[in-house]
Order: sequence, then C-alpha cells, then structure tokens
Amino acid sequence: MDDHIKGSIKAYEEAKIEEREVKARIEELKEVIAPYIIENHAKDELQLSEGKIVVKHRAAWKFSEGTNSLAVNLKEVQKEEIAKGIATDTGVDYIEYRADRIS
Repeated sequence: MDDHIKGSIKAYEEAKIEEREVKARIEELKEVIAPYIIENHAKDELQLSEGKIVVKHRAAWKFSEGTNSLAVNLKEVQKEEIAKGIATDTGVDYIEYRADRIS
C-alpha cells in the first residue's frame, strides 16, 4: 500500500470520527428544537439563513392480523428461495467505517 493510499485511509478515518461527533450533536439539538418546530411550524417551514426546517411525517402503519400473517408467510417463502438458490443477490459492495469500541 503506497503512502498516498495510507494517508487517504487515515484522513477517511478522521473524517468519519468527526462525522459521528457532528451527527451526535445534531441529534442532541434536534431533540431540543423538534417539539417547538412541530408545535409552531407544522403547517409551514422555518426559514433559516441558508436553508429551512420543514416538518415531515413518516407514516407507521399497523395492519390487520390477516395482513400480518401474509407478511410472515412471505418472509418464510423468501427465506426458502434464498436457501434453495432460487433468489438472486443483486446487492452491491460498499465500504463502511466501524470505530473500535472503547471500554
């Protein structure tokens, strides 16, 4: 592995660590501001200097027992097709950074 790749990998690791810290800070701030934004701006948006905050809705559906049974059956049939080699893996390879856990 040449020095350019080594340096790029190290820079990638450092950026991922910074990203994790920034994402954690964003989540902390969202917990503080979300109740206010939802209560006061649910029908519109809050304009900021370089963007806006918009209230979105993520649906969470609860289905009937019959539909849930069909879903379970479908999952079982899919697992069988995977095991028998009928199903085809169409996924793609990608990289992911995982930090070591500090005890």
